[in-house]
Amino acid sequence: MKNLFLRIIDNYKVKANDNFLLRLALTFFALIPFPLLAQIQKGLPKPTDPVDPSKTSDLVIFIILPIVVLILFFFWRRAKKNRRDQ
Repeated sequence: MKNLFLRIIDNYKVKANDNFLLRLALTFFALIPFPLLAQIQKGLPKPTDPVDPSKTSDLVIFIILPIVVLILFFFWRRAKKNRRDQ
């Protein structure tokens, strides 16, 4: 990790009017793993059992909606391709 920061510092030859600190901070935050930044909400119910297809809500949320989103995505992509070709 130390060598990485030394390479970053060497690449950005520090000047008085350079945005070195901004670039260094953005590079540092890009290297922090996302789970460290995510917050776990307390007091919210968390699903512990697998998806039950006999429940209507589980069926709609986990099976039907993703299929509909995929179909709409493919239609949108085809329309975008047709507009580009014309």
